[in-house]
Amino acid sequence: MRLIPLLLAALLIPAAARADAPRVVADIAPVHSLVAQVMAGVGAPDLVLPANVSPHHAALKPSQARALAEADLVVWIGPGLSPGLARAVKVLSDGAAQLTLLENDATTQLPARKAEDFLLVVDPGHDHDGHGDHDGHGHTHGPIDPHAWLSPDNAARWLDLIAAELSRLDPAHADIYARNAEASRVRLDEVRQIAAARISGLQGTPLMVYHDAFQYFENAFGLTVIGAISDSDDARFGPAHIAALRDRLSDAGVACFLTEPVADTRLIDAVSSGTALPLAVLDPLGAEIPPGPAHYPALLQAMVAALEPCGS
Repeated sequence: MRLIPLLLAALLIPAAARADAPRVVADIAPVHSLVAQVMAGVGAPDLVLPANVSPHHAALKPSQARALAEADLVVWIGPGLSPGLARAVKVLSDGAAQLTLLENDATTQLPARKAEDFLLVVDPGHDHDGHGDHDGHGHTHGPIDPHAWLSPDNAARWLDLIAAELSRLDPAHADIYARNAEASRVRLDEVRQIAAARISGLQGTPLMVYHDAFQYFENAFGLTVIGAISDSDDARFGPAHIAALRDRLSDAGVACFLTEPVADTRLIDAVSSGTALPLAVLDPLGAEIPPGPAHYPALLQAMVAALEPCGS
């Protein structure tokens, strides 16, 4: 009689294993947030790159490498954002499914703006030889701007892509993934509408960025950024260059500087000396926001809140 319970237990073990959620890793906190929203109630993804680490120059810890090696699915922006991670994904996650968001046909891609076209004043001492475009951290990337998560429209499409890929790997929970994606799209649309209303007064106002990292966000919320003052953290600027920047700012009627937490503000201080221009610090990765399902909506809200001094 004891044989039947043992046989039943043996049959149930594989069934329970199949019911487990896929092991999923996401590259950056905003993408991790979208995956976590879709997986809610089934499982939780692992985050490879914390939001306080630049994805352009990240070095993996052993725990992060192990997560990649054990993954069933890797959801990431792609090598255009994280060339170092691309090498790790190729080696460690060779057998895993991959959802490369920036390369997906559903993603709206924006061309990377050329330094000679977008810099307010091109530094004659800096090399703009056409071998790539600086992303603001001394790193060069390809022809597509990789900061595509800053478009809420892209994020909404990615929710569906994530749900579809998870359903393919885990059809037992396909209904949950689909419902979660739909609910998340509704919440995201609400957040976007509130955010757009909060900064609607900035539309048409000339703004300036330190580095060119916000193009998708600009397009999503109708902001007018006339150019950047630098494309490299290691650039050196002399008095003549700073004077030329001041002239451009005055001529364009710039109302606000947009910068990132990691940026060196000494150039901004030098250019804005004697002016009352406000400084808005926008964090495209949300380093101060806890990772998890709520991260992406909170990221949009935080970036909008950072812009409020520009409208005062």
